Amino acid sequence: MAPNRRPRFNPVKLLEVDGERYLVSLWGHTDWSRNLRSVGMATLRHRGQALRMRAEEVPPPERPRVLQAYLAGATRAATLDLLRAGSREPDAAHLRRIAPDHPVFHLTPMEATMIDTSEMNVVHVVFRREFRNLPALVRAVPAGDTARAAVVRRHVDFMFIFLTHHHEAEDAALWPAVSGRVPADLVSLMEGQHRRAHAAIEAVGPVLSRWCGTADPADREELAGLLDQLHAVLIEHLDAEEQRMLPVAAATLTQEQWEHFGRVAKTGPIAPVPLIIGMLRYETDPGHFRVIMADMPAPIRAVLLPLARLAFRRCARRVYGTVTPPRLVEVAEV
Repeated sequence: MAPNRRPRFNPVKLLEVDGERYLVSLWGHTDWSRNLRSVGMATLRHRGQALRMRAEEVPPPERPRVLQAYLAGATRAATLDLLRAGSREPDAAHLRRIAPDHPVFHLTPMEATMIDTSEMNVVHVVFRREFRNLPALVRAVPAGDTARAAVVRRHVDFMFIFLTHHHEAEDAALWPAVSGRVPADLVSLMEGQHRRAHAAIEAVGPVLSRWCGTADPADREELAGLLDQLHAVLIEHLDAEEQRMLPVAAATLTQEQWEHFGRVAKTGPIAPVPLIIGMLRYETDPGHFRVIMADMPAPIRAVLLPLARLAFRRCARRVYGTVTPPRLVEVAEV
């Protein structure tokens, strides 16, 4: 990824020939192949592993042996069609003809393998967005409208449960795993920020209950102010975790330790699962989201993803009055 460029995520097939790794662009000179040619590096992600690779384009005269290896392992007729090959063993002249039309990149590692912690950032985007939006949702409730107040309260309660479970999973499975690998004061900072967030949630509870019963304007303003304070505490924590803790976790934890934390985080009182997945999907790059969901069995994924989209749209319409609620980063139309 070049400086100041937004990362792009593309599913690819990694090819190994004589112990060397290659990427082949079956569709010709695609956006991803042009980007890779320009940048000269990429991050490969597979089953939670993230490996930075240097990408060097293979000159057309040297591509036929790689294309031949790709065809030899092809399991789909579409691959033969894209390479305009009538069989898995086309003649050398055909491979030389098509070589200029299909970029091939030789990949070499740039650094040691690190675990991929980017899924944590996706969860954090949900927290950043929803907790930023909560005060405005409260302030928009008309005086005396207890029905609308009840809708907003259900969403507040749901986000409190979601955040509390996430923090409890970190306390139980992440901080112990990094203990001894990071300065002790960093773990203490994370734990202390969790306590501050929990205290802020506890402070909201009585005012939330009182306001929900009457939708009184004075209670509304007090509640919105407390939610503003909670948002500030949470952002301080998320920034510290992303900037200081996650890089250390990526470099020092084993894949097994990270997956254990993931299992702890994905179990517990945060149902319904489709809504959680829909929230995660809303602002995530589509390619990155496919990578995150890749380990889920395809039949389950095929059922769950449409349900996730529907669950999120229903929740957004109920809470925000639209299926496209305010995003964390609004993209300007060009």
